[in-house]
Amino acid sequence: MLSARVLGPLELDLDGTPVRVNRTRERALLSLLIAGSGQTLSADRLVDAVWGDSLPSKPLAALQTAVSRLRRAVGADVILTRTGGYTINLELVTVDAARFEELVASARGAVAEEAAAMLEEALGLWRGTPYAEFEFDDFARPEITRLQELRLTALEMRVQARLDLGHHEELVPDLQALVTTYPLDETLWAQLMVALYRSGRQADALAAYRTVRTILVEQLGLEPGPLLRRTEEQILTQDPALERDPGV
Repeated sequence: MLSARVLGPLELDLDGTPVRVNRTRERALLSLLIAGSGQTLSADRLVDAVWGDSLPSKPLAALQTAVSRLRRAVGADVILTRTGGYTINLELVTVDAARFEELVASARGAVAEEAAAMLEEALGLWRGTPYAEFEFDDFARPEITRLQELRLTALEMRVQARLDLGHHEELVPDLQALVTTYPLDETLWAQLMVALYRSGRQADALAAYRTVRTILVEQLGLEPGPLLRRTEEQILTQDPALERDPGV
């Protein structure tokens, strides 16, 4: 079984033994096939993505050579030939990004304690920017963006699960770091306000609202959205709905 780790620089191992693929174009080709998640990618698309404007004199022959080299490195049955192109054999490959997505999906319907554990595992798979060595290449950008957006969702979900479990005080420094990293994310700011309020820091919670409002107005020309405005109102009125439900 080939293990492919793409949530960071590409790393491979075959049945526990590290696999080296040194040529950049072959690493790009393998990354593209992995990101394709079992779809058949046409030869033309693969050539265009991997070689770009530096096309070899015989593009299809160069692609076939790269595929042959990859097969020698990762296993002959890992890359399958299909009509007009190639695909990755998901029966023989595990991908950390796929595992990450499975865990996040499972966490959506789980109780808080189970969700927190699954999201902790999911986020622990990340080692850096997905497909890091290709982050400026056109073929990788859409998948990198998609995974990074899902990671942000997972971060928000993990915070909410921990809030539901009553971990508001220990969440405050984590959330302060997160809103520094994602200053335009209104969900994280609202969660910070709730964590501060539940920690007996109502003034700090309202100060957080003023801070994010200033950021949104100055950077986007927008007032805070409904979530932030509602959270501010609940804090001002000390709405009991902001308190943790002990039955969670």
